[in-house]
Amino acid sequence: MNTCRRSIFFIDRKVQGALVVRTGIYWLFCLFSVSLMLICWSAYTGPLKPFGVLVAELYHRHGPVLLASLILLPIATMDVLRLSNRFVGPAWRMRTALSELAAGRAIEPLNFRDDDYWTDLAGNLNEVALRLNQSDSRS
Repeated sequence: MNTCRRSIFFIDRKVQGALVVRTGIYWLFCLFSVSLMLICWSAYTGPLKPFGVLVAELYHRHGPVLLASLILLPIATMDVLRLSNRFVGPAWRMRTALSELAAGRAIEPLNFRDDDYWTDLAGNLNEVALRLNQSDSRS
């Protein structure tokens, strides 16, 4: 197995871009949900106030915490991208290898990194490629 680091951060922009966008949407949803819960809690436990006043109080009381959560967004996004490399990279390499096999060309055996997903699929693909190469050499 291979333990070297990937040199490309975005392997499949469509898949990984969707994951990054989804991470941002989840962050916004969590931020909105927590804000709404805090406003509802203030309205329930405190005196009757207009909604705008409740939002202003939320901003003044919890604004720094809500803003600090923005610092966590890039960290979560980087973690999602690093994790996605473990399955997008192997899928990309297997797709490329399958395209080569479909075109009738021989491929080098696939060796994934130790922490990559789908190493069993790479093993199966390597067996199929070996059998195809053996049958081509017999003919």
